[in-house]
Amino acid sequence: MRKLLITGGSGFIGGHLSAIASSRWNVHVTYNSSRVPPKGSTKAHRLNIDRAEQVENLVDKLSPDVIIHLAAITDLGYCEENPQEAHWINVLGCDTLAAVADCFEARLIYASTDMVFKGDRSWYCEDDNADPVSVYGFTKLGGEQVVRNLVPNHCITRISLVYGFTLNASNCFTGTMIQELQHGRAVRLFEDEYRTPIYVENLCHVLLELAERDDLQGVYNVGGPDRLSRFQFGLKVCELLGFDRDLVVPVKVDDSSLPYPRPRDCSLNTDKAKSVLKTPIWNIEDGLKRMKELLG
Repeated sequence: MRKLLITGGSGFIGGHLSAIASSRWNVHVTYNSSRVPPKGSTKAHRLNIDRAEQVENLVDKLSPDVIIHLAAITDLGYCEENPQEAHWINVLGCDTLAAVADCFEARLIYASTDMVFKGDRSWYCEDDNADPVSVYGFTKLGGEQVVRNLVPNHCITRISLVYGFTLNASNCFTGTMIQELQHGRAVRLFEDEYRTPIYVENLCHVLLELAERDDLQGVYNVGGPDRLSRFQFGLKVCELLGFDRDLVVPVKVDDSSLPYPRPRDCSLNTDKAKSVLKTPIWNIEDGLKRMKELLG
């Protein structure tokens, strides 16, 4: 059985990815501050991604065939308030991991973001100019450049808004939103910020296919087929999961008094990925139906 190392195993995506991968990979995950509880045969390792010696020692010890790099500071506001730390983890940490992956000839799948784009148009393709407006977007683009330069055997996945329930203690916007709706509390969502949401389990199957296929290299947009505002997404959640639509309140980005910029439309064109992947990309109805099954 091939060996897979997942950085950021304590995160929202990492929790799902390690659970799904364990049936076909020898899975190892890393965490930093939030310990990963033992699950089946998956083994967890504490790692500071910005400590080169720790990274080299772990990869040398495990000799993974593939590394899926999820570990990052992803909170937009935190990145804006702490740009040096965001750069240290998201860029320099990625540089450390990429150099080690290349040294040990491991395939590297790098989780980037749709927020590398400026957000002033719709349906971005992989070849469109990346021009981020946020510190988070700049640091993830910096990580992309590092991976391109250092690791010949790589895939860069620009991932859109990911939804689903969390399997661990990590934050998940859909889980939090559904908890509010279940208690009859209003949820305020942007009506003028557009994304192409992808269900977390579906995303994980895509990442694992990319991990398994050395014939696929380069950059791939990974999002769902539906371009929705967060408000429209909230209405879909209410429609398919049976909550009161009136609890979803539309707000505009400019009226929210956020102290940092947000891209308005990062919708992704995923034709390239769909043309080569065997894993089908779910639409929003399929993803929410799966969530409804989990709610019981």
